[in-house]
Amino acid sequence: MRVALAAAALLAALIPTPTAASPVGSPANTLGTQALNTFSIDFDPVGTIGSLGVEWTYTGDWSDSPFGYDVYMRWDSSGRWFTWETDTSSLNYGRPTGYHDGPLYDPAAAIVRIEFYPHDADGCSGDDPEQDCYWEVYDPFDEDHGGIAIQIEREGDALPSDLGPVHLATPGDGWGGFPIVGSVVNDGPISSGRVSIDAFQIPCSWHETCAAVPTNAEGTSFGAFGTLTTSGDTWSTAIGWPGRYTLFITDNNSGRRVQGFVDIAAGSVPDIDLGAPCFGLDRCVVLTGPSEVSPPVGTFHPTAPTRVLDTRIGLGIPNGAVRAGDGSASTTNPEIRLDERRNHDLVVTGFGGVPASGVSAVLLNLTAVEPTATAYLTVGPRPAGRGNVFDDQSDYGAWPSASNLNLSRGVTAPNMVLARVGAGGAIRFHLSEGSTHLIADVAGWFGYGPNSGGVGFSGVTPTRLLDSRLAGGAFAAGEVRRVTVSGVAGVPESARSVVLNVTAADPSGSGYVTVFPAGSVAPNASNLNLRRGVTRPNLVVVEVGAAGAVDLLAAGTSTHLLVDVLGYFGDGGMTTAVDPVRVFDTRTGSGTTAGAMRHGETRTIRIAGVEGVPEGATGAHVNITVVSPTAAGYLSVWPTGAEQPTVSNLNWRAGEVVPNMAIVGLGPDGTLQVFLSTGNDSAGSGHVLVDVLGWIG
Repeated sequence: MRVALAAAALLAALIPTPTAASPVGSPANTLGTQALNTFSIDFDPVGTIGSLGVEWTYTGDWSDSPFGYDVYMRWDSSGRWFTWETDTSSLNYGRPTGYHDGPLYDPAAAIVRIEFYPHDADGCSGDDPEQDCYWEVYDPFDEDHGGIAIQIEREGDALPSDLGPVHLATPGDGWGGFPIVGSVVNDGPISSGRVSIDAFQIPCSWHETCAAVPTNAEGTSFGAFGTLTTSGDTWSTAIGWPGRYTLFITDNNSGRRVQGFVDIAAGSVPDIDLGAPCFGLDRCVVLTGPSEVSPPVGTFHPTAPTRVLDTRIGLGIPNGAVRAGDGSASTTNPEIRLDERRNHDLVVTGFGGVPASGVSAVLLNLTAVEPTATAYLTVGPRPAGRGNVFDDQSDYGAWPSASNLNLSRGVTAPNMVLARVGAGGAIRFHLSEGSTHLIADVAGWFGYGPNSGGVGFSGVTPTRLLDSRLAGGAFAAGEVRRVTVSGVAGVPESARSVVLNVTAADPSGSGYVTVFPAGSVAPNASNLNLRRGVTRPNLVVVEVGAAGAVDLLAAGTSTHLLVDVLGYFGDGGMTTAVDPVRVFDTRTGSGTTAGAMRHGETRTIRIAGVEGVPEGATGAHVNITVVSPTAAGYLSVWPTGAEQPTVSNLNWRAGEVVPNMAIVGLGPDGTLQVFLSTGNDSAGSGHVLVDVLGWIG
């Protein structure tokens, strides 16, 4: 292909609007004393008038060219090209000064770029400055034709001069033209002009797949393009073609500006999400403004338990067990880099009842299956990048200073995870060693602000609702029991979802436990995975079902089950999900005194006022991990100022590393209490770690 859209060069400069035109050539095809050539082009104006800017560079590096067009021309409804009088003091200002056979360019240039801005002819010729249409600006919201861009690069000693047939994007044309119209999402009203966008269609890299850019018989490729500011909560580039686009997006309120990629097709136009990293684009770099958006505050939207990831069958992540690392790769092979990225990034928006935009975080039950090594797993958002948007390694950096799952070789382990959503609606897995299959079941999502249908969290005094050791006996394999959860233990009848800590005690074999709304069909999801003789808890967030109850299924084996209620989602505080951060570590003395907690010891954990959590926080999503306990035992957390409850959050055997998430209210001073017991071993001890995943207030 001798004439093509070259992605890297195409995007290195910020393309100005037509109002930034520089002086144009004369009828003799000169610019001052500089002789210019004319491209031969069979242009179909499809009844439009419009403007075009021509920019060139002499070395192939756009930094050599000043921003702005080197030549600025117009065309009329018959397709003629002309330059015009640019002297504003002249009575002839704006009138045609000469007609040309095509766009003018400098034959010495290495690269030439042409951008077409069409207008609706609206019954006028387009070459009379007394007519309103002559001075129209490009309005993507009102046009039936899209702007296009062509980039021509030198071959050997010359630029190709014959561009062949070219036409504007029109609905239903041979390249699949369609109106590109999408929404702008925010946590409040959006004024017109809030967002500025430059959109350019580009070809895919050779190792990726997307719709090809239009290419004519002469080998000239051209792509749709548009420059606009938003109208209310709507963005558009007028008419475009299906394919990959790079967008330059500016939030004019914050000054944040990003450049990123997105695939667009009819019926699949993404929202621009002002609260999301990369504004919701799949990948981006930050050009100006803050490197990250502030974590949005949102209410909770419960969903039916739904599986969104299972690497054993290629669901969510298509290329097998998650490998060590975070998806970054030092190799220069782009196929390997792409494979690594796909192995560690999971798109969670648009699946399992989670909407495609307006999502600040998701609540997942995450299970590691058949890990090959002792390791830890951390979940974080896919971040925005820095530097070159074409560098697919630009969004990798330091791992979060926290963990969500601690793995032992061959041992299946679950944990509830609050995961902030990142660029492209994706979360990222960081695995320290080995590899592991992952399963994720979504329990709900958090939006922006007090959005429709969302609910807030309220903590209650942790209370035991079920202990099959004391009443009813062990669950038989396949047995379902019902537990009333609303109207008891401080949970109101109006609660939408409840926050439970469910513990399997002394299972007789391997199996799993599923908790689901009473009266509904048991989903293809699990909350606990059972091993013979191993007592293990997990946090469960589940919608309240029939008669204010939830159902518990023990599958595959018999086991005792204990159910403790920690709080509920209904009338309560909104959640701000953050990148995981460690606030308490007895090994290092971070947030506490260095040294393992002893049997029977209680310590205070400060949450509010540290690591970005505000002083007024009323609750927190925390991940609690016990490390290297010298004896079997349990741990309890509760709000400072309340009585110590007769419930547990963690259970372990000697030497294990066991995490569990908790959603819990804070005391009036913004702290929690943590109590550690090693049962009958009064000399026992264990280290305790606490990571904040989000706060409530």
